[in-house]
Amino acid sequence: MRYFTSLRLAFCAAAVLVSIGNASAGPPAPAERAAAAKLFEKQYLPLPMKKGGSEVALAYQLQGPPEIGRSLTIKIMMLSAADAQVVVRADEGLQLQSSGLVMQSTAGVAAEHQLAVTPLASGRFYLHVMSTANGRTSASAIAVQVGADKLMRQAKPSGAIHTMPNGERIISTPAQ
Repeated sequence: MRYFTSLRLAFCAAAVLVSIGNASAGPPAPAERAAAAKLFEKQYLPLPMKKGGSEVALAYQLQGPPEIGRSLTIKIMMLSAADAQVVVRADEGLQLQSSGLVMQSTAGVAAEHQLAVTPLASGRFYLHVMSTANGRTSASAIAVQVGADKLMRQAKPSGAIHTMPNGERIISTPAQ
């Protein structure tokens, strides 16, 4: 567990240094690491690291809202303790700039990759990300929501709201 914490802190610091363009500044001080972690959390969304997986730290950032027919840039940051390979594939509703995009990373060096996807329809689609390092493979997914999410909209209750004698509020609806 300590390895993952150290890897995440290093990844956060590297993400900030890469985004600032000052990757040769050396290891950051603890205060800089804390600031880097806060900035990293705002800029990139981390993909989960699974126990016993490839131990490749991955995070992504969508560069704007996804729209049908418009190219969307997605930045992917990766850091691993060993040389790593990441393969990205898209659902049928997304068109990736090249099928089965492969990205490489050198041990201990943060790498930032940009890829372009074009949504072809409305809905929720996924970029499937498979990372391999030290002979172990992990799979994650990046959700790309195009248009309104039908699941997030909730229907208004159609019944009457009643208050029970104990103060509990209930909605009574007719049986169908």
